[in-house]
Amino acid sequence: MKCKILHGLSLFLIALGFIFMFCENVEAYIDPSVMTCAIQAGAGIVIAIGAVVGILA
Repeated sequence: MKCKILHGLSLFLIALGFIFMFCENVEAYIDPSVMTCAIQAGAGIVIAIGAVVGILA
């Protein structure tokens, strides 16, 4: 179980690294409502992962 979680986490970190390596800078305006939605989505993902780990543990 721990091995699967570590494997998934390592794949996620590798993918995240590639995203940051190959992203380009853009001159764009980020609306505050977009950031609010992004923060809520991130919090939802963290809570969902915590719930899954809590149920499976």
